[in-house]
Parts: sequence; C-alpha cells; structure tokens
Amino acid sequence: MNLKILSSFFMVLFSLHGLNAQELKNNVTIVTPYEPTITDARKINLMPEIKDSNSFQPRFDYAIENNRLNTAFEPREIKAAKMTGEPLNKLQKGFLKLGIGNYTSPLAQVYFNNLRSKQTNYGFFINHHSTNGKIKLNDNNKVFAGYAANEAGIFGNRLWKNHSFSGNTGIEHKRVNYYGYNTDSFPGLKQNEDSIKQNYIAPYARFDIRSNQTDSNKLRYHFNGGYEYFSDLYKWDSLHNYEHAIQLKAHFSQKVKELDIHLKTGFEHYEKGKSIDSFSNTIFFLHPYVGKSTADWKFNIGFNFVSDFYNSESKPHFYPDINFSFKAVENVMTLYVGLNGLLETNQYGKIARENPFIKSNLNVLPSNHKLNLYGGIRGNLFSTADFNLSAQYSTIENQYFFVNDTIQPLQNQFITLYDDIDLIRLNGEISYQLNNTFNFFYKIVYSEYSLIKLSKPWHLPALTMTGTAKYNLRNKILVGLDIYYIGKRYAFNNLSLNKEMELKPITDINLSMEYRYTKILSFFLQFNNMAAMKYETWYRYPTQRFHILGGFTYSL
Repeated sequence: MNLKILSSFFMVLFSLHGLNAQELKNNVTIVTPYEPTITDARKINLMPEIKDSNSFQPRFDYAIENNRLNTAFEPREIKAAKMTGEPLNKLQKGFLKLGIGNYTSPLAQVYFNNLRSKQTNYGFFINHHSTNGKIKLNDNNKVFAGYAANEAGIFGNRLWKNHSFSGNTGIEHKRVNYYGYNTDSFPGLKQNEDSIKQNYIAPYARFDIRSNQTDSNKLRYHFNGGYEYFSDLYKWDSLHNYEHAIQLKAHFSQKVKELDIHLKTGFEHYEKGKSIDSFSNTIFFLHPYVGKSTADWKFNIGFNFVSDFYNSESKPHFYPDINFSFKAVENVMTLYVGLNGLLETNQYGKIARENPFIKSNLNVLPSNHKLNLYGGIRGNLFSTADFNLSAQYSTIENQYFFVNDTIQPLQNQFITLYDDIDLIRLNGEISYQLNNTFNFFYKIVYSEYSLIKLSKPWHLPALTMTGTAKYNLRNKILVGLDIYYIGKRYAFNNLSLNKEMELKPITDINLSMEYRYTKILSFFLQFNNMAAMKYETWYRYPTQRFHILGGFTYSL
C-alpha cells in the first residue's frame, strides 16, 4: 500500500487507543484522499488458429471466341504536307560570250541547253579562240606565231529509274605554226606561213551508261567508251597521218556481307596510219579488287593485269593495287598509303595535245609504271580549310622526254627520247573557302628524277607552284587571280658545248574581272602575263607577253 495511507491508518489506531485509555475527545482531519490501485494482470497473447487438413484449389475451364465487329466509320482523308521553300531560279536556254584582245585575238563561245527537266538534258556548243600576232625571237626577227583552237559538239543524257545514259559527239580543231626555228644557224629567216602551218583535226563520239542503284547489296555497273579519229596535215605520196582510237571499259561492283567486290575490265585499240606505224596496238586489262570501310578506316586490295598486243606479240604486265587510309584524328587528319602500277598508253593524239610542235608522224612508245608507292596526310585545318601532303616513289620504264629534232636544220619540231627513271615527288596542297565570297587554292610540287641514259630530264622542271584566288562581291563583281611558277628546265642543244640549254623559270600572273550588269548581261576583262615576262614553254618557242582580252556575256 501507499506509505501515506499506512501512516494515516496508524495514526487513526493510535488515536483510538488513546481515546479508550484516556477518554480524550479530539477531532482528526485526514488530508490525503484514498487512492485505490489494481495489480497488473497477466495477459495471454494468443491468436486463434484454424487448421484445415483438406485443401481445395478451384479450376476454371473457359474459351474466348473472336468475332469481327463491323463498323461504319470511315477516316477522313488528310492532305499531304507541303514544304515551302525558295522558288526555282529561272533558267536560260542559251549563253553567248564574245571578246577581242591584242595580237588580234577573237573569242567566241555559244552554248545551248534545254530547260529544266527531271529526265532529259541536251544541247550543243561552239567554241573559238585564236590569235594572229607576231613574236620576236632571239635574233630580233618577228615571226608569225598565230594559233587557233576550235570545238563544236552536241550532248545529251537520259535518266531512268534504275539507270542513266549520256553521250556526246563533236569535232576538235587546233592550228599551230612551227615558228620557233634555229636562230643560231638561220638568223633573220623569213618563212612562208603556209610552210610552217599545222592543223590537228579530231572528230569524236563518247558514251556513258551506269546504274542508279542506291542499294549497295545489288549489282551496280558502269560502262563507258568512245571513238576518236585524229589526223594532221602531213601527206607524202599516198601516206598521211591518222589514228583510230577505240576504248571500251566496264566496272561492276556489289556488296557481299561486309566486303565491296569490284571488277574493272576493258580494252583500248589504236589503228595508226602507215606513216606513223605499220602495226596496230591493242591493250586489254583486268582489274579485280575488294574493299571494306568503317567510320574510321578503309582499305582496298587487288591487282591489275594488263596485256599489250603489238605486232602479233603480247607483253603481259602485272601490278598490285593496295591502298589503306584511317582517321588519325576525327574530322581533322587522315593518313593514307598505297601501292599500284599502270601501263600508260602514249598515242599520237595524246602527245600532240601535250606538245603541238611535235614532229609529224611521230610514234611514241607506252610507258610502264612498274611500281608506284605513295602515302600522305590529308585533313582540315579548320572548317573552311583543307590540306593534303603526299610523297610518291615511282619506277618507270620508257619515260618519254621532248627534244628538238636535230636532223632537221630548222630544229623547229620535237621528237621523243626514252629512259628508265626513278621518280621521287613531293606534293602539298591547301584550299580555303569562305562561303561563296572568297576561295583560295595553292599547290606546290617538287620532283627529282634519277636517269640512266639521259643527262637531264628534258623540259621537265623540278619545282612547280600554282596559286588561285577568287572573290565574289555580292554576286555582282567577280575577281580572279592566278599565279603560276615553273622552275628552271633543261633542253637538249646539239650546238652547245655541253649539249644543255637552261630555260629560265616561268612566272605567269593572270587577272580576270567580271561585272554582272544584270542577270543576263555581264562584261569581263582578262589580263594574261601581267608582268610581261619573256619565257619559253618549249625550247626556241617564246610565248606572247602581256595580253588583254575583253568582252561581254549574254544569256539567251
């Protein structure tokens, strides 16, 4: 019990006992109230459980029957979305360019093309450019050095769903004069213009057929070829110079799993007049290779088999074809390396276009590029500038070099001499483009020749540089600047003690300007050889010095 209760209880007892003994009568006041308590009960925390020895699991057996519910709802047709953009520019059917310059140099160009079409494209063109001036030679004698270049032709192409066809035919004409005679032996020589005139005429026809398959897993093909008849003024008795050239090439490709399979094949046939060569020449080639590419690298590996049929004899040639490239730095730098070879055909028409002052009825042998090893780096300096640096090593048999024909007293025509060479070539290119306003291109090439029989690589420079810049001011004024540099070269001179004649380097600066008065009418000026440099592209053949040409263009 509570201590307060016990104390109160004892006080009451003592008080009662005293009252009985002494019979005292006093009042007692109890201050603390009575507080009853209950002892904590013991609780049993048990939940009732029901144990059922029999278990029952219900089973359901049912099936769903599908029935089509026919509705009468018809969706409303939605019109296809149309993208609005800039309207197509109006096309003109024709283009006319006329000009005239010093040295009595007329220029005329006419182009005609059909209007915009998704399936067909056709037209024709006529070009003429000539000069009729005189040039002073080393003996201070002014000689007629006129030339003319003409071409006319028609072209067309047709596009279908899975393939396309294109073709063109026309005729080329070029007139030159053998004005660069031997001034050492014939100073002040007066020549008849008709006796030194040479005309090259070349009608041609070409075609191209290719598939338009965008799916690389399907077979893709490309056929191209053509025919050309090349001739000049040479005639002696019943002989004259001509050459039939026929080419046919095919390229098949298909993707098999992760490999790109390619096969190139074809032939070239050259039938020459007896004044050039009494035997025809046919070249057949077979070039298979496989390739694979990823986002970071690409490679091709194969071979090129070439058989040269000449005078009932066949000379086979086998060349490797390997190249590999990979991205060293994403979007910045790509490294590449390769190994290949080729048989270079040097027919009469090709040589005459390279050097129009060649000796008539000249036959040139093919050049065998036995080995060509190359490698380099290409990439982007920044978003608007690209570069390419490369090095090349080649081993070539029967490389041709131009020298003056010393059998003829005037020595005003060129023949070819041959040698087996090793060639080391370093090449550097850089280009820059700022929108459509300004673009720039610069290229430098250094070549080193190791010869066996010849003392010098006649007429071939060790160093060449080319620079081109164009500026477009609001599509109204266009300015172009071209700078060419050709390092010193050597020519064979049988009248010299050491048989060598050094040709001075060439620096040629050209400036062109165009003012577009309207969208269909513009005026142009072109300045050639602005520094009025006196140089010889070919030995004994100085070129025109300062030349200006002006005119207008008009869209028909």
